[in-house]
Amino acid sequence: MAKARARGDNVGRATALVTPAGDRASVRCAAPIQLAAQPAIDLTSNYIEYKKNDLTNEDTEPLRAFLREHVSSFEELETLLHLARAPERSWTSLDIATSLKLPQEAIEGALGTLSERLIARDGSGAAGPTYRYAACSELKPQVEHLRRAYDEQRLMIMQFLSSNALERVRSSAARHLADAFRLERRRK
Repeated sequence: MAKARARGDNVGRATALVTPAGDRASVRCAAPIQLAAQPAIDLTSNYIEYKKNDLTNEDTEPLRAFLREHVSSFEELETLLHLARAPERSWTSLDIATSLKLPQEAIEGALGTLSERLIARDGSGAAGPTYRYAACSELKPQVEHLRRAYDEQRLMIMQFLSSNALERVRSSAARHLADAFRLERRRK
């Protein structure tokens, strides 16, 4: 049953009701309608509390730069953080895909991209190559900072990934447009 709010409160008179969908109905009331008072929402205190837990701009810029340089997709991010949480263990792409509940093909692509500087191909087993976390010493603190930020502010990290992806698309489009004009100039 849809909740409705009443307009009018006279006993015995027809009262118009408006449902949340905007439908109108006419009802004859036997008793006065008591409208429940809405609790006041203090947006200011919620906003201040949120901002207390938010990372500062000095904290976010290195994260943005790290993501821009080393991580370009959600699959890469999840794979990197999964491996970083258990650096001593070797994983197959199937193990990671099962653990993260992501397609194995996506994980294999992420492992291929990340294997340059952040993870190492550990060997090859019966189930295929194995991988482990092996970031160089200069990147380990950044990966740890990313892991903590992702655990605390997942939405913010996803926004960084999205904005970096849009930035890559825009720069690629501008580059292709510039290349198209260079080709036209060579033909003349």
